[in-house]
Amino acid sequence: MKHKITICMAVHNQLELTKNAYFNIRKLYPDVEISISSDKWTGSENDYATWFEELRNIDGSNFIGTWFTKDNTSFSENWNNTIKNATNDKVVLVHNDMILGANFLENIEKHLKRKMLLGYLTIEPPIFEDHNRPGKVIYDYGRDFNSFDFQKFNEKVKEIQLVPAQIEDGTFSFLAVYKSDILDIGGFDGKTFNPAFCEDTDFILRCRLSGYKIININTAISYHFVSKTSRFSNEFKDISQQMNRNSVLDFVRKWSFDVLEAETYPVEIIKRYNVAFIVNDCNESTLGCLEPWSDDIYIDIDPINYITKEQKNTSFNLKDRIFYNQDKKLAYENYDIIIEFSFAEITNDKLNFIHRLQQIIRTSGEVGKMKYDIFNITINKMENLALDMIKC
Repeated sequence: MKHKITICMAVHNQLELTKNAYFNIRKLYPDVEISISSDKWTGSENDYATWFEELRNIDGSNFIGTWFTKDNTSFSENWNNTIKNATNDKVVLVHNDMILGANFLENIEKHLKRKMLLGYLTIEPPIFEDHNRPGKVIYDYGRDFNSFDFQKFNEKVKEIQLVPAQIEDGTFSFLAVYKSDILDIGGFDGKTFNPAFCEDTDFILRCRLSGYKIININTAISYHFVSKTSRFSNEFKDISQQMNRNSVLDFVRKWSFDVLEAETYPVEIIKRYNVAFIVNDCNESTLGCLEPWSDDIYIDIDPINYITKEQKNTSFNLKDRIFYNQDKKLAYENYDIIIEFSFAEITNDKLNFIHRLQQIIRTSGEVGKMKYDIFNITINKMENLALDMIKC
């Protein structure tokens, strides 16, 4: 049977890993369309271009492979590229450190509908055992392709599929969706989240705000070796914590709330306001505690040292966000919310208030002036900018 769905795979180096993933898919689905996009990172020694040409000769139109010629392409750009090139309107996103179980595509196609993100089950070894999410179960059938126990995995797949499908709310980055629905919201955000991390949370959040149904089924099953191309790759293993820190802070800069809120908050109270901080007695060494949580921040010290150190870690132009009070006159009317306080009086509890500010405003705020503890707050308007940020 010719499946009217495309398997999409965004990859970065790790050519042997990708080959293993590809040929294991072909054992199950010799005729399915597979679209792979790779990037050219500085120092890359993996020749994807040559291998892609070989696959075109072997699999013809059932294989689509594209190669970015520019350096340092984000994972988001690779995902967008592989999805854009798919010729089917249904796409399923898989990683190159995964093995698919029997009837994987059949169960995806059975349940996938328009305006839906459909997650699939990932069986994983106990690497991030404490990280709970929809569609994840822990069984150790191996940590790589060479040690993988196909027999135990296949037995588990049959066992799960013997009972009626279980559907739960929510999903993660392992999902299927209609290509046209992804394009409607602009795909993954490769500008903000570069090279990787948080782009999936951002994408799912924008789908939630767009009214998509987001569910996970347990009968489309994969085995995931976990982060072989990212956190545990030779290239990224020493910098993955810094990459994650940068992406988490850029998520805050973009949305003004934490990643965990995006995953747990009811969609009707997810809002985004334009916020300015006016900070007296500011301390350069701790400016980073405040800056990501505002759109603009006005301080009474020269920010050039902080900007010089932090700019390399963010996609946002910090010179457009941080102002020395004497350099720019604050235009109160340009902001939804202005909050003024003294950094010298900041404690952990008060810093937590700053982190929860938008949550507090969106649940109980009203236009006008108010004082809370050390904070003088002016609310000019309560427009929901999050609805303007759905399309990337």
